[in-house]
Amino acid sequence: MFLDFAVFFSLLFVHELGHSFVGVLLGFTLEEIRFYPYGGVSKFNFLINRSMRDELLMLLSGPIVQCLFYGLVIQFLPINICQLYRMYHYNILFFNLLPICILDGGKLIHLLFSYCISYWKSLKLLYFVSYFTCLTFLFITSVNHQLQFVFLSFFLLGKVTVEYKKRHYYYQKFLLERYLHEFSFSRRRIVKEVRDMRKGCTHLFHTFLGYKTEKEILSKKFRKNY
Repeated sequence: MFLDFAVFFSLLFVHELGHSFVGVLLGFTLEEIRFYPYGGVSKFNFLINRSMRDELLMLLSGPIVQCLFYGLVIQFLPINICQLYRMYHYNILFFNLLPICILDGGKLIHLLFSYCISYWKSLKLLYFVSYFTCLTFLFITSVNHQLQFVFLSFFLLGKVTVEYKKRHYYYQKFLLERYLHEFSFSRRRIVKEVRDMRKGCTHLFHTFLGYKTEKEILSKKFRKNY
């Protein structure tokens, strides 16, 4: 199985290298690259309220670089190795784009959700879709008696559950960043509650005392909690 492992790992490595290289170019701080049974994860230290365009570029860079690498290597390798590359390339690409929060597909839909609805609602919807996808994957693999993918399904469910438990942390971090840092967004929205705040938007709050800026609302919220 060494050849299979070498092909599989080379695709994962190039995929994560794409994320890492583009992320660093865009100013994100790379902390580490981890490899799991389902693939790899590039961990960056960055703000939740970073540029959504930069986040999109960083997320797409992994699959794009993997496709470029695959297209290049099959031009020079023997047919039997090309067949292995073809199988693992499409499997990794399909699996990685599943809408599960720890995969690129989940991060992409979360970016879409957080653009269209509030950040708090986007988190809840993301975890709902992630659980639904994992359970569907578990059902399909169980029916087809694909034991290795059944174990993978349980592994993914465990990782999603860990992320789900962090939802309040992510939400508070999102708000605290808006309180501590100065962000400039082209989009403007009038909202009534803090939970209506979106990524990539500057908000004006409509209260019974009139209109207030998000800095005023968040300042009152965090000073009260402190």
